[in-house]
Amino acid sequence: STIITDENRGYDRNEVILRPCFQCPRVCRWDVVIGEGRHKGKVGHFNAGSEWMDTFYNLGFKGNDVLYLSERINDLGIECSHFADGAGLAFEAWEKGLLGPDRTDGLVLEWGNSEATEALLERCARRWGWLGNLLADGPKELAQALGGEALNWVVHTKGGTPAQHEWRPLLSQMLRELVASGGMKPQGAGGPEPPPDLRYREQWGPLDPSRPEGWPRSHFLTERFRQACGLMGGCWFALNDKAPDGLKSMVDSLNATTGWDVSLDEMLDAGHRSIILQSLFGTRRGWIADHDWQDVGPRFLEPIPDGKYKGFTIAKWLPDMVYEYYRISGRHERSGRPFRDTLTKLGLEEFSEWSQLD
Repeated sequence: STIITDENRGYDRNEVILRPCFQCPRVCRWDVVIGEGRHKGKVGHFNAGSEWMDTFYNLGFKGNDVLYLSERINDLGIECSHFADGAGLAFEAWEKGLLGPDRTDGLVLEWGNSEATEALLERCARRWGWLGNLLADGPKELAQALGGEALNWVVHTKGGTPAQHEWRPLLSQMLRELVASGGMKPQGAGGPEPPPDLRYREQWGPLDPSRPEGWPRSHFLTERFRQACGLMGGCWFALNDKAPDGLKSMVDSLNATTGWDVSLDEMLDAGHRSIILQSLFGTRRGWIADHDWQDVGPRFLEPIPDGKYKGFTIAKWLPDMVYEYYRISGRHERSGRPFRDTLTKLGLEEFSEWSQLD
């Protein structure tokens, strides 16, 4: 859970107004009126996911400071993980003497310093000053500007940033974060068994969470139906693929709305088509699949330092898991380019000039 120990202190004093989507039981959207502390009376407007809360938990904040700053980052239109990984790097660099007040315009970058963090948000949004401009560029650029050990402390994936949850013990989620296009919401992250609705075609599992075998296949399957869910305007949070009829009901709703007769297999092909189109976009701008495991902030791949998963890291199975994922999705494992037969199967022959030739 993202809510641990006293991270939620003061929340019981707040007024929460639920604003769910029509007839949806997930109750994602909610407003809050902060009921205590220095932000009393402030109003926040939030949705599901909670990465925006983890953004500020990870920077040393607790309680209603988190909700207040979450509303500020939303108001400013800053992507939360982009800011959190950059600001976290700046805080660590300050703590370890690599960044001083001469480059922060006098801000004291201590963990949990609300005034400094709100000021950094404003500077990032407007590219004010040396640090504000680099925070807007991203954590990779900030690490390069700081130099030295900052290059080992930074968290990024191809210059983009992973969502702010703790993914490191979870092989499928880590693979998802690594192979996602930088800056694009990652799709996929499969489970240990295929969804009930797909067991007519998927005969595998349960997978071992401590071993790499099978997880690239599971991820690719989940990536396809989640992409399809997004293409039809559906919602991940309302999609319950683990239940019988979970995926079928999504297809049924599309057919009932449009009058079409789309099958579950056709839905998966549509998701696959979307994956290939996105990677073609990246390929035409210099991306290759090897960047997925070579261009990653070292901190993201470090072994977990303590607790139940101490010592665990996906790094010992890289690049093999990345290579397998690209092979089973019909792309070259090193370049990421789709093979010609993949394009033909998906009706994307018009992009043949960008296919893998060998």
